[in-house]
Amino acid sequence: MSSGSVTVEVEEEKIKELYLAVSPNGNFAVELVLFKNEPDPKLKYKFRMYEIIIKSDQDDKDDHSDLNYNDSYSDRKFSHVSISKTFKFTENQYELITSENILGWSIAVSEKFNGQKPYKSVVRLLAISCISKDDMSPKGYTKKNGSKKEETKEDTKKRGTSGFTIVFTINKDNSIGEKVKEFNEYGGIVKLFSRDDKKPNMKEYGGIVKSVSRDDLDEKPNMKRIFLNILNVTGIYKNFILNPNVNKMIQRFKYPKRTYNALSYNRKMVAGFSMKYITRCLNQHYFLVDTTHEGARYMELYDLRTNQL
Repeated sequence: MSSGSVTVEVEEEKIKELYLAVSPNGNFAVELVLFKNEPDPKLKYKFRMYEIIIKSDQDDKDDHSDLNYNDSYSDRKFSHVSISKTFKFTENQYELITSENILGWSIAVSEKFNGQKPYKSVVRLLAISCISKDDMSPKGYTKKNGSKKEETKEDTKKRGTSGFTIVFTINKDNSIGEKVKEFNEYGGIVKLFSRDDKKPNMKEYGGIVKSVSRDDLDEKPNMKRIFLNILNVTGIYKNFILNPNVNKMIQRFKYPKRTYNALSYNRKMVAGFSMKYITRCLNQHYFLVDTTHEGARYMELYDLRTNQL
């Protein structure tokens, strides 16, 4: 990797918020920058890309000595590689962002993959999602006698506006490419994974059998296997962004029943509580199925790649 300096155009901008995402294998990061250019009052956004150097041993330290490693700090260092052009929100998107209905943002970047026509130069996907309070507000509620009250048409009218999700491509030179998908009725916690149908490869080293991951073999997934997950209180929404052979419509998968019970149990909390709850249940490609309020002493993991417990 080249560690030369990067020329960044300086703008008279007022940064409002920053959000960071790291790729599943931990070697690439993207920062979402929300800002205003004076005197224009409208919020805009751009991205900063970083490669993450992992200092695994002394040789790695020598190879990247100009990055000023310090053993008293983290063994991972960020090296700035690119900054994107400025993007603007649509009027409808901006209306949500400036309303009281906005709850927060989520950002995700995929691992590196092998691009194919018409995306030969594409090596990653990047997703951002603006989350509204309605995305994280459970429908209906549980009565004192344990029965359920479903959401009525009148309740639906009061629910307001859903958030939105935008998916970009990232090119080989780490520049941001085109917007490949926009989901204007779905906001939530976003994740980008690759569907892996292969079992781990087995290699033998001096009589010791070792499980070798795809990263160890420096293999990259096919772009058609990369999919987007959007998680909010109503379920898990899934779409294979660059696979023309899969239904282009977004698919909805239900959480395990215990997850809905937990969200319904906590429905009197503010929407931010549901967002934090879903975020804390996520660990890589697994979703923790909560059983604590049922008195259970075991843990279940829901695999987001296979949609199975």
